Amino acid sequence: MAELSAEQETSLATFMEITNWEGGRDDAVRLLESSNWNVETAVMLHFDGGVEQAPPSPPPRPPQMGGSSGNSARSAPTSLMEELHSAQPVEDEAPRVGSATPPVYRPRENSGFSIIQTVLSSPLILGYKMFNSLLYLLSWLFPFLPRLTGYYPANRNATRSEYSGSSGEAAAARFVQDFEETYRTGQSDHLPPFFKGGYTQAFDHAKANLRYLVVVLLSDEHDLTPKFCREALLAGPMLDFLNRSDMVLWAGDVKNSEAYQVANGLQATSFPFVCLIAPSPKTPTSNLLVMSVLTRIKGLTDPSRLLSILEEKVETHQPKLMSLVLDKQERDMSRRLREEQDSAYERSLAADRERERRAREDQEAREREEQRQKQQEEEKQERERLSAQWRRWRTRQLRQKLDQLQNSTERLARVSLRLLTGERVVQKFDPSDSVEEIYAFVECYHELQKPNDESEYDDLDKPEGYTHKYTFELVSPMPRKVLAPDTALLIRDENTVWPNGSLVVEIGDDSDDDEEG
Repeated sequence: MAELSAEQETSLATFMEITNWEGGRDDAVRLLESSNWNVETAVMLHFDGGVEQAPPSPPPRPPQMGGSSGNSARSAPTSLMEELHSAQPVEDEAPRVGSATPPVYRPRENSGFSIIQTVLSSPLILGYKMFNSLLYLLSWLFPFLPRLTGYYPANRNATRSEYSGSSGEAAAARFVQDFEETYRTGQSDHLPPFFKGGYTQAFDHAKANLRYLVVVLLSDEHDLTPKFCREALLAGPMLDFLNRSDMVLWAGDVKNSEAYQVANGLQATSFPFVCLIAPSPKTPTSNLLVMSVLTRIKGLTDPSRLLSILEEKVETHQPKLMSLVLDKQERDMSRRLREEQDSAYERSLAADRERERRAREDQEAREREEQRQKQQEEEKQERERLSAQWRRWRTRQLRQKLDQLQNSTERLARVSLRLLTGERVVQKFDPSDSVEEIYAFVECYHELQKPNDESEYDDLDKPEGYTHKYTFELVSPMPRKVLAPDTALLIRDENTVWPNGSLVVEIGDDSDDDEEG
């Protein structure tokens, strides 16, 4: 077959989606070609019986090579594609009926031939609809006709309401409510575990969880429906069967659009209709999972016989389903193992990152501490340098002042000092000097005891911006009084040292703080 254009591929996909096409692609293409690629005309011909879905034709075999027999050519596939085409499913595949959302037709420009074909087929379509309406009227006047013919024209309403746009959940809720109002007589009565959703949702749920899907289709205009519901569907053994953990029950009335589509897909020709569907491999050697029809039970069946058929089919299919369950569990276990491994790897990676972060923070903290200690050491060295410079500068001043006091004839203050070493020193001070002069003498006493070397005091300037802090205190013992190194307080104004005084040098309480500062 020649390659299709993009527009023809779109038309083909739209047609197959609307009709739930089950035949071969070539048959759909031929139907569209006969309709001049008009999707609407092809859909009408399909639903009005204008075409039969032929089974897919087997691919042509290549010509036999010389010396090979016909039997050997048929016994072994000649190519991988022929082998794949020749593999047939073990069981009938159940259709996945779509929702009842009305399809949107986008007719394209038709040629004159398509218009003529539509005009010619209109009388046939009109005659078919009139014939169907007549059968519906006769079945309404004579209710025994459907049981004789097996045709229940109550589906006619479903065809008209197919595009009602109602959701599968709403239809399922209405069905369950109507069923409960009709067949529940007391509070203790148990109802079947109907699936609260559309057929497609039940189909996907059973397929994903590897469960059996029991489809029950009813027609409220069928005389045998009440008997089937009370004697078969609500029987105790049947309820026990349907309440199994591996069962999914979906039911609907064919007057609703979705149930009508399900009836067409499952080939339901008489009602009540029960269908058992189960997950199975598409082929014995395939990993592709499909939903296969295990049995179709049409019409009223003895309740015990109905249950026996369902249990027999379930028992027969159970090994295959258990194999699928074990495979799924193995895949889930492998997936969980991979997830746990990934999670463990992520945790290990996070722990490594945390260790690296902590190591980096510790390294930064050590570097900051080293920097702080280095800065403190530099500040301490700078303070010591400035303190040493201040002592030299102050020693030079004291030497000059003491030399002047030796030749002074004025009255001087005589102060006795007991140093930290226990040594007692008596020194005279100018009464016009401040009390801080006595502190400076004590601080520079050891420098004053050294020989006067002028070269040692080259840097005689006072350190700029430096304020010297004394680490000791001068205390008058009787009565005890601490003298502060006050530069504003003159010696002659302090009674403890003027005109005579005795002071003791003690270590200050805040000396440690001062050194750290």
